[in-house]
Amino acid sequence: MVDAARGRSEVLQMLRRASTRVLLVVFVLGATSGAVATCSMTSGRGVPTVVRGTVSGVAADSDNGDVTAIAFRFDGHDYATPDEGESVPVVAHVPWTDAAGENHGGDRPVCLAPGKYGQRVELGVLDVRGEGNWYTQLVVWVHCLS
Repeated sequence: MVDAARGRSEVLQMLRRASTRVLLVVFVLGATSGAVATCSMTSGRGVPTVVRGTVSGVAADSDNGDVTAIAFRFDGHDYATPDEGESVPVVAHVPWTDAAGENHGGDRPVCLAPGKYGQRVELGVLDVRGEGNWYTQLVVWVHCLS
């Protein structure tokens, strides 16, 4: 009877050690896969490129008048016609700095007023990968130069 009880006790101790090892292996694998997934999701994110140019149009499609895109002429690009430019989407509630250097947020940049064009701006532009192998540019901050 004593030998049977001792045998059961040894078996239970072996099972506890084995289950602890299995849990440790599962935890390590989970932590490793989480770290790899986080790294792969964030490695394509970067610092916005700072560009300068001239606003040639402003699109505000939302009900509250948020800027959704601007027509923009990048400095250093040759355009076929004087009216030609590129459409660049703008994030909602884009943070911005006025010509005096004061930071703003939550309201429309004064240099992106509806119907206004020709103003000089500096933009923080982030390259964002879309579905497939194409990239788009997204304005993530605005500095009004004029």
